[in-house]
Amino acid sequence: MKRPPYAGSQYPRLAHIPAFREFMGQGWELGAPEAPVVPGAAEAAAAHRRLLSSLFPGKSLLLASGTAPTRNDDNQYRFRPDSGFVWLTGSQVEDAVVVMHATGTGHETVMYMPVPFRPGDVGFFSNAAHGELWVGPSAGLPEWKEALGIDVRALSELPAAMTGALAAASVSAEFADSRDAILSPELDRALSQLRMVKDEWELAQMRAAVDATVDGFAAVVREVPHAIADGLGERWLQGTFDRHSRTFGNGPGYSTIVGSGAHAPTLHWTRCDGPIVPDAALLLDMGVETHSLYTADVTRTVPASGTFSTEQRMVHDLVEKAHRVGISYVRPGSQYLDFHFAAMEVIAQGLHDWGVATCFGR
Repeated sequence: MKRPPYAGSQYPRLAHIPAFREFMGQGWELGAPEAPVVPGAAEAAAAHRRLLSSLFPGKSLLLASGTAPTRNDDNQYRFRPDSGFVWLTGSQVEDAVVVMHATGTGHETVMYMPVPFRPGDVGFFSNAAHGELWVGPSAGLPEWKEALGIDVRALSELPAAMTGALAAASVSAEFADSRDAILSPELDRALSQLRMVKDEWELAQMRAAVDATVDGFAAVVREVPHAIADGLGERWLQGTFDRHSRTFGNGPGYSTIVGSGAHAPTLHWTRCDGPIVPDAALLLDMGVETHSLYTADVTRTVPASGTFSTEQRMVHDLVEKAHRVGISYVRPGSQYLDFHFAAMEVIAQGLHDWGVATCFGR
C-alpha cells in the first residue's frame, strides 16, 4: 500500500491536504498590479545596456539582483537590490537574474525572475518569500515585460539556459555569490566605471534625492526643541528623518547619524542613544534614497539652542570656508582628490592659526 506523503507524522502538512489546497485557492480578489518601475527607469536602463554591450562584444553577461538575508525564521531584512542590476534593468525584483545574450550585433536581454504564487498555487500560502498571501499582489512576467521592454521569463528556466555559450559567460559578484559561479572581475569593474558617469535621467534622480533630503533636514530641525523639552534625545531626531525618508523616498540612503555634543565627533554615530545637549552643537549626517535608489549624502552642524556660541561659530565658519574652497576645485580638468587636499589645507591653516595644531604650519 502506498503511504501518503505525510506518513510518519502525527499531523499532515496543510499543503498535502487536497481539501485545504482547494479551499485556499478560492474567493481571492488580488489581481496582478503593474510592475513598480520608476518613470524613465526602463529607458535609462536600455541606454545603460547599450554602453555595457559595447564593452563586451561576443561575450554573454549575467547579473543577479540578490536576495534579502534572513533575520529570523520567515522574517527577512528589507531587500535592497544590487545597484548594477537596477542600473541595467530598471527593476528591483528580488532573486532575479538578467542575462545579456551575445549576438552578432550586440546583446539580447532576458530577465529571469520568480513567478509569484497566486491563489490555486500551493506556494500561495506555503512560500513566505513569493506567496501572495504573505507578500500581497505582485506583478507577474507579462507586467514586468511590458514595463521594462525586455523579455522576462520564469527563474525556473534559467538552469536550462545556462548551457553552451552561457556556461562561459561573464558573471557579476552578486551572481557568483548566489549561484556558485565563477566571478568575472572585468564585468564588475566595467559596471563600476560606467556608473560613475551619470546621464540626464540619473542627474534628475540625484537632484530629487537632494531636494527630499533638504526637506528632511528642515523637518528634523523643527523637532529639536521638542526633543530637548521632552527628553526624547538623538533617537527622536533620527526617527524623524527616517520617517521622512520612507514617506518621500525609498528610505534612508544609509544609517542616519544624529550626534549631540560629545557624540558629534564620532564619525559613524548611528546608535543615536544620547540626549540633545541644549548648548552643544548638533551634527546631522543624513540622506534620502529615492525610489530609483539614487541617494543624497548631506552633513550639517546646527546649534541645538538656535544660536552658535562664539567658539562654535569660529569652527563652523572655518569648515564652511574649507567646503567652499574644495567646491571651487570640482571642475573639469581637476584631479579627483584636488578638492580634498584644497579643503584640508584650509583646515590645517586654521588650526595652526588658532594654535591648536602647530605641526600643520608651513
